[in-house]
Amino acid sequence: MSSSAVLSNARVLGEGIDVPAIDAVVFADPKNSPVDTVQAVGRALRQKPGAGKKATLVVPVYLTPGEDPDDLLGADAYTPLWRTIQALRAHDDRLEARLADPRTHRPTMPSEDPDAWLHFDRPTQAEEVALALSLRVLAPKSAEWRRGLKAARRYHRTHHHLDVPQTHEDTTGYPLGRWLTWQRHLHTTGALDPARTQALEHLGIIWDPRQQAFERGLAHAAAYAAHNGHLAVPVDYLHDDFPLGRWLATQRTRAHDLTAQRAAALTALDPWWNPPWPITWQRAYHTARRQIEQEGAAVSSAGEWCTDQQKRAHDLHPEQRRLLVSLGLNAMKAPAPRAGNSALSARERAFERGLAAARAYREREGHLNVPQRHIEEIDGEQVRLGQWLSNLRRRRSSLSPQRRAALDELGL
Repeated sequence: MSSSAVLSNARVLGEGIDVPAIDAVVFADPKNSPVDTVQAVGRALRQKPGAGKKATLVVPVYLTPGEDPDDLLGADAYTPLWRTIQALRAHDDRLEARLADPRTHRPTMPSEDPDAWLHFDRPTQAEEVALALSLRVLAPKSAEWRRGLKAARRYHRTHHHLDVPQTHEDTTGYPLGRWLTWQRHLHTTGALDPARTQALEHLGIIWDPRQQAFERGLAHAAAYAAHNGHLAVPVDYLHDDFPLGRWLATQRTRAHDLTAQRAAALTALDPWWNPPWPITWQRAYHTARRQIEQEGAAVSSAGEWCTDQQKRAHDLHPEQRRLLVSLGLNAMKAPAPRAGNSALSARERAFERGLAAARAYREREGHLNVPQRHIEEIDGEQVRLGQWLSNLRRRRSSLSPQRRAALDELGL
């Protein structure tokens, strides 16, 4: 029956001490001296020829309140670990080759990979381990650069993108905008270290905002969708000083010219980013959905809008009715047109076509100053929008309250 013993002393593993039975060393309070670290490791590595002993080094990480255990790059608690690995690297340059191989960065348990040399006792992102090893061990003199990366990661956690204005300074006063501009310059000249390039690309950095216009807009769209759950953005909406509403309106106008990859990227953020119905309806739908989720179906404004949709269900797209059913409106089957009312239905349809044309024009142009002779095409049908709006303005006082409300919502 085997027995275990613990030998504890601050200096017992130093030079001149020979205890071959030692097979593990715990750096409970490691020193900064690489020599002391290497000497302590040497005691565990010493073995008789052919013994096949595996030495184990244990480096505890003591987290302070509020420290993120997965923040291997920024948390000071991991500093003893990086110093220990740096000491081993200085002692045996073969370790650097293993550090440089991304396949060895994956945190594993001994039972999963007998040949693995680095184990963590809790789940940790492999990318974080690889990045920390690259910046804290292979490039230990990168403290100032890591400060910039830490500021970039804070910004990304808050805004969900890295399109930072050049003059931006964070709450600590760090000039993040100027720092990122300098990183772009280094990347353009080929002077940025690959590990640093990878770290910034992991945050979604845009290397050339002027030439990568779509990627820049997509980054802001992704941030907006992550917070709001949709892309029905008002045309005049600015997202962190970026004209996201105008950009999305442009993408809808050019939808037929978008590459499949770009269209798929937008669809992944919101399946109805470019619906076959007016985007203002989609925006109203999400407003009602949010109100119902927050306060229940009895909210008066959402309830009135939903009731109005039920009344005009026969004018809605099947997918619009399906979206309304998801709000709890079960009676959304399109009713059959009533006999003897075809003239009224035709007038209603003409009004809805004009309204849809006006919405499309406003989403694209940002206003409703439509020329008198302008013709807008909606679903393959031409609508004399300028003339239609002119007629409405002349007879506004005779319009029904429902139509006036629809025009007020449009901003006419």
